[in-house]
Amino acid sequence: MITLPIRTERLYLRRFLPEDAENLYAYLSDEETVRFEPYPPLDPETCRAEAEERAENPDFIAVCTPPDDKHPAGMLIGHVFFSPCAFMGAELAYVFNRAYWHRGYAAEACRAVMERAFAEGETRRVVAMCDPENIASWHLMERIGMRREGRLIKNMALHTDENGNPVWQDTFLYAVLKDEYQIKNQP
Repeated sequence: MITLPIRTERLYLRRFLPEDAENLYAYLSDEETVRFEPYPPLDPETCRAEAEERAENPDFIAVCTPPDDKHPAGMLIGHVFFSPCAFMGAELAYVFNRAYWHRGYAAEACRAVMERAFAEGETRRVVAMCDPENIASWHLMERIGMRREGRLIKNMALHTDENGNPVWQDTFLYAVLKDEYQIKNQP
């Protein structure tokens, strides 16, 4: 768990709020946005429950526009999942509203989360995984200083076929160590 909130040049990262349900629905209901996720597009009721659960789960970080009069807690545009794992590691994942793709928001948010985690001293390694077909995702991982450590062959099945059989897929594994990240990102 990292200390929040985090303010970046263009973003405000904070804990989820139950009130985030409508904006969560805006992107988790989009078939293209959830194409590489382990769930189908979500309905409004599921997003209400999801926002409430995420408000209780420190692994989910709401990525928002900066607070203003209209949105005192900032408007949710995506999220980062940052979960501690074995050996002082953490797993990183992200999903953003398609209206905010290709503007550098995901990279800015992921960098801010990793920098905070490394600075607070609890994390020595961050890992992330993605479907090899998700080119934008693995390009983002490379832009934020992660290296590809391997390709896991048919290691997971997030979906099933029309007969209920698992559809096995490959996964790219990316990682960065605290020391590497700090050297790559020195001013």
